[in-house]
Amino acid sequence: MFRKFWHRRAYAKDRKKAMAAKDLEQSFKVKKISVILDASLGINRDFFLDLAKQFSIPQTSISFLVFASGDNVDKEYVDFFNKSEISFFGKFSDELSRFCAKEADLQINYFNEENLYFEWVASAAKKRLSVGFSKANHNINDLILDMDPKSTELVKKELVKYLRILKKI
Repeated sequence: MFRKFWHRRAYAKDRKKAMAAKDLEQSFKVKKISVILDASLGINRDFFLDLAKQFSIPQTSISFLVFASGDNVDKEYVDFFNKSEISFFGKFSDELSRFCAKEADLQINYFNEENLYFEWVASAAKKRLSVGFSKANHNINDLILDMDPKSTELVKKELVKYLRILKKI
C-alpha cells in the first residue's frame, strides 16, 4: 500500500518533468522505434518487424520492453520488466534505466489500459513522438489510436497513414 503511494508520487513528478521537457521537432523522420508492450495482449513480434519494413528501417532499429505479469511471458521477446524493478522510492533498475535512456524517434505504447507502471516507463523513456491507444492515459501520448490493439492489421494501416500525414516516414 505504501509502496504504491510512493510510486504514484514519483510517477507524477517524473511525468510532469517529462512533459515540461517535451519539444516536438518537426523535421525528423522515424529511424528508431521503441515499443512498450503489454504481454497479455499476445501481440507477435513479427507484427512490429513488419511495421519496420513499412517504415523502411532495419529490424535492429526496434527495441522492445515487455511488461510481463505472471505466466504470460512470450519467449520471442528479450527484454521484460515488472513492477519489482522499480525500487520503493521510485528508482528504476539498471536495465530499465538503460531502455529509458535510449533515444527513439517513435515510441509505440502498446497497451490499452491505465496502468501506473506502463505509463511511468512510457513517460520516462526518451522519444520524439509517442503513439498509444485510447484507453491509456492521454497525457503520455502524442498520437492516440481509438481501436482495439489486437486488430493488428488495422493498427498498422492507421499508424502508417497518420505518420505519412505527419511526414515522419
